[in-house]
Amino acid sequence: KNNSSIMWPRTCLWLFAILLCVIVGGESSEVPALTCPSGCRCFTTAEGLHKASCFSTSDLKKYSQNNNHHNINIMDLSYSNISKINNDLDKFTEVVSLDLSFNSIKVLEKVLQSSKKLVHLNLENNFLKTFSASSVPNSVSSLNLKHNYLENVPSDLYILRDLEHLELKGNP
Repeated sequence: KNNSSIMWPRTCLWLFAILLCVIVGGESSEVPALTCPSGCRCFTTAEGLHKASCFSTSDLKKYSQNNNHHNINIMDLSYSNISKINNDLDKFTEVVSLDLSFNSIKVLEKVLQSSKKLVHLNLENNFLKTFSASSVPNSVSSLNLKHNYLENVPSDLYILRDLEHLELKGNP
């Protein structure tokens, strides 16, 4: 027999085995780098941070109930018609930046209290009349409260020991 006719099936079998090893070996029990909640757009930034831009907290709540691993670092909930924030976000302990701007939030209850990593919090253009620093983690270093209805500078800002940047423009 011709050697090339014998080599061809062996080569195909060998390539198939390699492909199978790559496919099966590539699977892992680890959670993917970024699993995206439904109703969100997700991507990884150039700095390697995982960003999720979401349209509602209800999708995030369902996601957090069904997943034990939450590796979203930047959460954008701007323009989401949110009127109240409660513990829906508490399981997202890896969030460094949270954007809640351009919503209808009137009262801010405790936000991401279990997070020790939240650094940037954007609450611009909401309907906040009061703000208490005790409603956010002590790790916040940048706080945007522009264009709300705050009549006084929050008196307890001193508890945010890492606060370096505060924006209050556009309040009465």
